[in-house]
Amino acid sequence: MKRQGERGKVKDERRKIKKENPTILPWNLELGTWNLELGTWNLELGTWNLKPNPMKQKGFTLIEIMVVIVIIGLLATLVLPRVMGRQEQAFIAKAQSDIQALASALKFYKLDNFTYPSTDQGLAALVTRPTGDPVPKHWKKDGYIERLPQDPWGNPYQYLYPGERMEFEIWSYGTDGVEGGEEGAADIGNWDAN
Repeated sequence: MKRQGERGKVKDERRKIKKENPTILPWNLELGTWNLELGTWNLELGTWNLKPNPMKQKGFTLIEIMVVIVIIGLLATLVLPRVMGRQEQAFIAKAQSDIQALASALKFYKLDNFTYPSTDQGLAALVTRPTGDPVPKHWKKDGYIERLPQDPWGNPYQYLYPGERMEFEIWSYGTDGVEGGEEGAADIGNWDAN
């Protein structure tokens, strides 16, 4: 059986009513209106009132959705490579900022204790009082930093005292987490700031 739309159902109902009551006409002379398939014509006012179309669809067509998906895809191919490069730059900038903050804390440590922590004591000496040599004489009660940060790639910062390039060295191994490397994978250290 073939499916009928709303318009087909309305036509069938009108035919049925006309067959049962042949005196019913599509116009009403008392009201001065003509009832037609698409709407009502009012003779007195000279206006046309359209019936709402039951077949009118709401929503988007498949073609409209496909066009939007293609546009989003094109925008993504143009924008994402630029955004992805910025994330690496942001990580490098954060690592440099952390290294500068750790270097400042180490300088305050030296002002109080007349020496930097040893390589074995490490950067943890900025958070908790070290017990090994050199024992700090005037270690600040609450420490020099609240907590020891990790680099943006989730690895601990490295520390060396005395340093090979500077008095002390603080560095991150970069994106690859191993010594050396080039570009984004290169080591980032306090020697870069000077």
